[in-house]
Amino acid sequence: MSPMFEANIIVKLTTESGIECVGGVLIPTEHHYDHSVVEACRNLFPEILEKSRTTI
Repeated sequence: MSPMFEANIIVKLTTESGIECVGGVLIPTEHHYDHSVVEACRNLFPEILEKSRTTI
């Protein structure tokens, strides 16, 4: 069996009103670390924060 790599992606968001959200995912791979989850989340942050992408 080939070596396995794992990336544990954990995100914690806190709104201005104090609401906290925590989410996580384990991404196993045989090749290299998968950055696709991070890249996908990057597009969501402006919408979550109600800001344009250029201000982040």
